[in-house]
Amino acid sequence: MNQCADTNQIKAELAANIVRLLAERALTDAAASEQIGLPPADIALIREGHVGGVSVDRLIEILNALDQRVEVKISPVAARGPLLRILNIWRKMAELDAKIPPEEY
Repeated sequence: MNQCADTNQIKAELAANIVRLLAERALTDAAASEQIGLPPADIALIREGHVGGVSVDRLIEILNALDQRVEVKISPVAARGPLLRILNIWRKMAELDAKIPPEEY
């Protein structure tokens, strides 16, 4: 996944949580605006999923204003292409190695 796609995915997840919290708390755009410190029009844009012009930092600040803590999880990218083939060969060799007694080497 490229950096832009990763950023868009992060923004979408953060925005979805903002929208969920606003709905759970039955906050109007005006009430959310007062609590968060954004113009009501910006709240409406987030509700509609238009977050392209909003930074990840700003979305996190909005969640913080809604008394939420944001945690980040980092995980390795799944192997693919030539690396995946190499890993599969290595695993197969390890399986075969386990089946052959050391004295038969």
